[in-house]
Amino acid sequence: MAIQYTDATVLFHRILRIQATTPHSRSTRSDIKELCRLALRVCPDSLLSAAPSRNGSCVAFKVRHGKHGKSQHRHARLIGTLDFCWLVLMLIAGCRLVSVPAGVPPFSYLRVEHPEDMSPNMRIRLGRIIMDAPANQQVAFKGRGTFRSLLRSNQMLRAPSRKSNAKPKLGRAEALELTRQLYTGGERPPIEDVHAGDFVAAVRNMLAVADRFDGGPKLYPTELAE
Repeated sequence: MAIQYTDATVLFHRILRIQATTPHSRSTRSDIKELCRLALRVCPDSLLSAAPSRNGSCVAFKVRHGKHGKSQHRHARLIGTLDFCWLVLMLIAGCRLVSVPAGVPPFSYLRVEHPEDMSPNMRIRLGRIIMDAPANQQVAFKGRGTFRSLLRSNQMLRAPSRKSNAKPKLGRAEALELTRQLYTGGERPPIEDVHAGDFVAAVRNMLAVADRFDGGPKLYPTELAE
């Protein structure tokens, strides 16, 4: 589905306003609701649903596709509002968000990837971007009951287990480069009058704001969207 350019531009500038005002005040429930509404209009290929969580402290969303294109609308995931903002920017650029099975069902992880190129360096785990994981560390959930929550308070960094692949893992640098490549790969940029360098800088700045302010309370996957 083609990007709706007017909606994408409105969404981009709304996220910039959230970025600018966050040091002074938190987004209201109505702010998050409008952010989610626009995100669903602009990113229908990745997001099936998105809404403020029940207590309005974060975003509950569902991913449209799983690995090999299978529907993944069954379970909602939680993510900090500021982390949701930079994720949406990456989706605007052309990245795709998918759910990938991990071991025994219902465990799975989310991945940001190129919509067509399945090269290893074009697929980055979302949790690694959120936690800014070094190449020699892995991201783990703090408890079995939190695996559908991408809130930072529910994740931690640790050394890879002996059974895991010892190869360096991808992270933010690769995600930003993927964003840049996709943003410049179309016939025209998704955001009118915004060059690739400025767009990637907006993503990087949103990540920095989320690093500082999106710690959030500890919530569990029973926290559902309305």
